Amino acid sequence: MSTREELVAFAEQAAHDLKNTVAAITMAVELAIDVLPEGSDDDLAGLLERVQRNATKLASSLQELPAKAADWPLD
Repeated sequence: MSTREELVAFAEQAAHDLKNTVAAITMAVELAIDVLPEGSDDDLAGLLERVQRNATKLASSLQELPAKAADWPLD
């Protein structure tokens, strides 16, 4: 296996493993937002929404990771 193939294989495995963690975080935050009482602390709601947005961004980045590894320069 070439260095490029090893890098891509590592990126695929890392992305796969991390996606499970991000999915768990996303699900937990969505549940927390759903059960947040009416009129609760706006700061808490804002924080949960921020975590949710960033988890979505991270999931997207993980999706792109193997392709980026395939294009990474290997001087």
